[in-house]
Amino acid sequence: SVLGMRDVAAERGADQFSIDVEDVETWLFDKAADLPPGARHAAPRSTPHTSSSTRRAELRGDGHNTTYSLFAFPAADNYGGKLYPLSWARGIKAKSTVHHQWKVLVDAAAFVPHHRLNMSEVGADFAVMSFYKLFGWPSGVGALIMRKDVEPLLSKAYWGGGGVFLATSSIKWHLLNEGVMRFEDGTLPFLEIIGLKHGLEVLEGLGGMDAVK
Repeated sequence: SVLGMRDVAAERGADQFSIDVEDVETWLFDKAADLPPGARHAAPRSTPHTSSSTRRAELRGDGHNTTYSLFAFPAADNYGGKLYPLSWARGIKAKSTVHHQWKVLVDAAAFVPHHRLNMSEVGADFAVMSFYKLFGWPSGVGALIMRKDVEPLLSKAYWGGGGVFLATSSIKWHLLNEGVMRFEDGTLPFLEIIGLKHGLEVLEGLGGMDAVK
């Protein structure tokens, strides 16, 4: 739940707020406004889980202190089915400046059961979805889809199982796996993941998303 992310953001000292559709459209129309109504600029801060100052400098790549904001919105309302403009993603990212970068997350859980989602066209940095909403089974398996260039920006506090490459109990030190593998804690639900192949094949056999839509 995007709403559930608010507490995580607050624990890290971040501000969070909601914005209605009219204010989003007004903000995007105003080319001079880099922040939406109700927002304020935050001072650059490092997270306790960033590996090193060198890595942060590599991520910035321009010698400037950069802050990041995440704009999250549903592609489709889970309750009423209202569709929201996917063009928001590129419009919001265009609001980025040298010192402040906007990243966009699209909640596509209620959207993909009825519509095709082309991430190359949408331009969002992240998208989340639930497979059970596509074909009913398996439950408990979803996906976080992200651009490769934003993955290094994500920090991780908890680690265990398949997410860690090396660790020792004698000193407080560990080395996470590279890339997205560092997010895979413990044994994955491999039987359910295998089932996704068959669900997708049935969906395509019925005519794919065009037939469903």
